[in-house]
Amino acid sequence: MDFTPTYHERNLENIAQLGDNTKDKAIEWYQYLIENKIDILIYETIRSEATQKANFAKGASQTMKSYHIVGQALDFVPVDGKTTLWNGYGSAEAKKAISYAKKLGFEWGGDWSSFVDKPHLEYAYKGYGTDTFKTKGNKITLVTKKATTVKTETKTETKKTTYTLPTGTYKKGSKGTAVKQIQEALNKLYFKCGTADGIWGAKTEDALRRFQSVHCNPVDGIYGKNTRAAMLKQLNK
Repeated sequence: MDFTPTYHERNLENIAQLGDNTKDKAIEWYQYLIENKIDILIYETIRSEATQKANFAKGASQTMKSYHIVGQALDFVPVDGKTTLWNGYGSAEAKKAISYAKKLGFEWGGDWSSFVDKPHLEYAYKGYGTDTFKTKGNKITLVTKKATTVKTETKTETKKTTYTLPTGTYKKGSKGTAVKQIQEALNKLYFKCGTADGIWGAKTEDALRRFQSVHCNPVDGIYGKNTRAAMLKQLNK
C-alpha cells in the first residue's frame, strides 16, 4: 500500500463495526480513498441508543431513528497530517470522496436542507435496520494494488457507454425531452430528483443545485454550458 491514512487502524476498527452490506460499501469507498491518497478520519460508525438519545437531547441530532444505531452509517472528517479539517468538506479531495461515496449508494448529510450534517454518510441498503451483522468485528483485509489493477483491466474489456446531454439553458419551469434527459442524468449521478417526467420543478432545481455545489459553479439551479460540461465529465468517467 503506497499511501497509508494517518488514522488507518482506527478507521479499520470503526468500519469493522458496521453492518455487513454497509461495511462492504465502506471498504470499497475507503480503498478508493487510499488509492487516491485522500486522508480522512472515520471517527464514528455504530452508536448506542443511549448516545443517540443524548445527541438528540442536546440538538446534535434531530431524530432517534439514526442509521448509526443500526450500523448503516459512518461519520468522517478530512485530515491534514494529524489535524482534523472540520471546515475542509469543500476541498477538491473531500468533494471527490463524497462524490464516490454517492456513486456507491451512500447518502451524504451535507445534501440535507433541514439539518446539514457534512461528516455523515449513510447506506440505506433495503431500508432502515435491514443490514445484518454476521461479520461484525472481523479483521478487514483491503484489496491489494495488484488485485485492483487486474479488476480494472477486466472492466476495460466491456464497451463503455458514452453519455450525451442537451445543449442550451434550462431552469425551473422548463419542459420537454431535454429536461427529461437532464433529470435522468441527475438520478444516475445519485443527485436524486424523482421521476424523470420532463417537467423542471422544485425537486429538479434542488438536485441540480446539490450537483453544482459539489462539481461546478455557479450554484444557481440553472443548467447551462458549465453545468453540462461538469455532468458529462462525471457521467463519462
